[in-house]
Amino acid sequence: MRCPHPLPLRPLSLPFALLLGSALLPGFVGNARGSNATEGTLELQTNEIEDLNRIKTRFSLRRPSAPSEDECYVIAGHMDSLAKCNFNTSSKTFLIIHGWSKRVRIPAGKMHLIGYSLGAHVAGFAGSHAANKIGRITGLDPAGPVFEGADAQDRLSPDDATFVDVLHTFTRESLGLSIGIRQPVGHVDIYPNGGSFQPGCNLQGAVNNIAMYGIYAFSKAMKCEHERSIHLFIDSILHKDQPCVAFRCSNQRAFQKGVCLSCRKNRCNTLGYDATPVQTRKASQMFLKTRAEMPFRVHHYQLKIHFFGKTTHFDIDPTLSVSLHGTENVIEDLHLETVDRFSPNKTHSFLVVTEVDIGDLLLIKFRWESSLTWNSLWKRMKNSISWYKLPLWSASISSDSDIQFRRIRVKSGETQKKMVFCLKDSSTGIVPSQEAIFVRCPAGRESSPTSRPHGQKL
Repeated sequence: MRCPHPLPLRPLSLPFALLLGSALLPGFVGNARGSNATEGTLELQTNEIEDLNRIKTRFSLRRPSAPSEDECYVIAGHMDSLAKCNFNTSSKTFLIIHGWSKRVRIPAGKMHLIGYSLGAHVAGFAGSHAANKIGRITGLDPAGPVFEGADAQDRLSPDDATFVDVLHTFTRESLGLSIGIRQPVGHVDIYPNGGSFQPGCNLQGAVNNIAMYGIYAFSKAMKCEHERSIHLFIDSILHKDQPCVAFRCSNQRAFQKGVCLSCRKNRCNTLGYDATPVQTRKASQMFLKTRAEMPFRVHHYQLKIHFFGKTTHFDIDPTLSVSLHGTENVIEDLHLETVDRFSPNKTHSFLVVTEVDIGDLLLIKFRWESSLTWNSLWKRMKNSISWYKLPLWSASISSDSDIQFRRIRVKSGETQKKMVFCLKDSSTGIVPSQEAIFVRCPAGRESSPTSRPHGQKL
């Protein structure tokens, strides 16, 4: 039986063996002793075997030279099948589990168990019952139902291996349950795209089609969201030169503001195979954005802007965008999402993501498209108890031209570089519906105060 989630049909070179299967091998405890690394032969000793004839599943052993081909099969109860496959115990071996497991005596410290969905918890159970500490367990979107909120001994937990890293890709709650577990269950828990909606899976489209196709409209989108954890891990092997970097943050909302792009004191880590083992008493939740397909890596930037104006009252919904001009590429019309309510005389932080490497950032074009909208008027009416005493368009509502700023502070998450950009022509200011150009500030002007109207400070 083929693994239900095979590797993609493309060539790659892997420094390990992949043992894929999806059935239980009850009662099997074997000693696997490699005689010679060059010969790759294997001597087996069976301690205990129950009746395995009822198990019809074959376990596919794949080699680095042909990772998508089922060249050899390990058959339950047939000890000679391992020897015939020339299984080499001196090589790293990945046991990819989807709900079931088998026990093999291999040095525990070199073992890396990878469990998907229910299999993530099975890997945890295997680690917790091992005589010696398992080296690493990777949980790929561990199952949520039944395990959400369960005690550590009843699910995957940091105690199950020396290093436990977890990818959460589908924690979106539906009918009180989520397919993937939401709570942190490892030393490092990574939530790509917040762990809810994965780009390219079109879950919203499935919602729109439910009237026509019923609950089956969800199946494809849910499968895409849940299995994205597998594809992200595979991507970390196929594209080692383009690693995805995740950043520690208190929650997704804070990450959306770009305030968490720090790598100091283990605040960032690599997603997937090359994750750096860390030992923390407190669960480390990490976040990142990804592309919709391989390679999944994106580049994260934080933009900090201090807006100042005449008044503290500001009742507009701004639409802000930037274009980033670098030495390698130019990315235009990147929307700046305002997570908190926009107001003047305050520093706002934005997260900007590019799907390609722009190189060294040279220039920023900023555009302000904003006006008092019907949505703003409605919010104003709802928030004011005595709204009928105040004209909907009053002098207390600032106009676009009342808001100004002089600098944009930029930090790159991937390179950790910090830059400050100054308005190229400070005499013009920020004009609504027109582009403002910002260039690297000359030395000495990056932090020094400048003359600003109304005594406001940057």
